[in-house]
This record gives sequence, structure tokens and C-alpha cells, in this order.
Amino acid sequence: MLLELAVQFGPATSANHLRNLLDKEHDIKCIEVNESEERLVVDSTLPVSTLLNLIRSQGFPTLFRGTSSDADGMKACDFGSGVAVLSEGGKVCGICRLFQPSDETLLVDASADGLFPEHQILMAIHSFGDISNDAMSCGEILTTTEGTAQLGTVQADSDGHASWLVENTTLKLWNLIGRSVVLHDLTASSRIACGIIARSANIFSNPKKVCACSGRTMWEEHAANPVG
Repeated sequence: MLLELAVQFGPATSANHLRNLLDKEHDIKCIEVNESEERLVVDSTLPVSTLLNLIRSQGFPTLFRGTSSDADGMKACDFGSGVAVLSEGGKVCGICRLFQPSDETLLVDASADGLFPEHQILMAIHSFGDISNDAMSCGEILTTTEGTAQLGTVQADSDGHASWLVENTTLKLWNLIGRSVVLHDLTASSRIACGIIARSANIFSNPKKVCACSGRTMWEEHAANPVG
């Protein structure tokens, strides 16, 4: 999958340093490293969360910018992937990214923090994108002709962190935009966090570096809210 990332370079973290790092990884093919534009383009089979953590662990602040898709169903879409920022009572606690690399497969890459340790957490797509009453107004779990849109249950670790890497062959991304992702605490029988599935940019279609709402750079925004 072709991915565009924003990377912040510095005296000790140069473009050459990053390229040498990526050349050692068998699952990553480096397409472009542009230091002046703070842009990295790779072809990778790694989950986006794994790729971001790998690059960040070497001292490079990194953000996801966009992706491309070979799915025929995505060709008429003006977006490359989907994203839901998960929040609980107005507080951001996680992020869910959805990719459709082919017509047959939906990839879901999500993580959340602040959960009850050791609790069983179900992630599911719900019918509505109404979060006016948090997760309680998202409707029921989406049902399709091939089953329900339950994306998997994991156990939160001792620090209250949980992550999901899911391949789904019954759901299509273009049918999910505007719906919601909800986290269910099965141990406590409650809905605990939610987020509306929004469109995320195609590769090379998101050049902005300053947030129009806050006036902060993308790096200042990420420092203030480092989820994802």
C-alpha cells in the first residue's frame, strides 16, 4: 500500500538517516524522502500504526497524511481512507483508521488508551454517526446481508491500552463514511467511546501544514494532542 507521511527532520535526524533506516526494513520500500517538504512516501505492507511507531522510535516526529487504493470501488471516491477519532465524554482516547486496499479487503488499524485494565473491549461499527449523546446515540451495531459489523474483541492490558489489527471481507469503506465506531466494554456491559468515520485524504492531496482553526502547525497540533 502506498502511503504518504509527514516527517519532521532535524540536525540529528536527516533525510539520509531516515532513508538508511528504512532500507533495512524488508516490509518497507522507500519511494521518496523530501526534507524541504517534510514528506515521506513509502510502499509498505506494515500496519500504519506499526510504521509510525517505527519511525518515531528513531527520533522522527511523524504523521499520517494520505494513501492510495487499488480498489475499483474507491476510484470514484474523493478520499483514500477513513478515520475515526475515538473520544469518551469529550476526551480523545484513541484513533481508528480504515483502509480499502482492494475490493475484497477492509483493513482496520485502531488503538485506545484509558480503558479499564484487563477488561474485554469490543470494537464495532454502528449504523449512525450521531454522537450528540456520546456512544448512546450511535444506534445499533451495523448489520449487513453477510453479518454484523463487529470488528473484534481484545483484552485491555494492565495499563488500559488496547489495539486492533483487523482484516474484514464483508464491509466496504465507501459504505461506512458517516457512520460511527464504538468501543464496548463487555466486562462492564457499557459503551465507552465512539467516533464518526470521516474521509481521510488521498495521497498527495493534503498539503496543508497549518490548522485553519487554531493557527498552529501540524507539529504543534500533534504535540498538544498526540493520539495517532
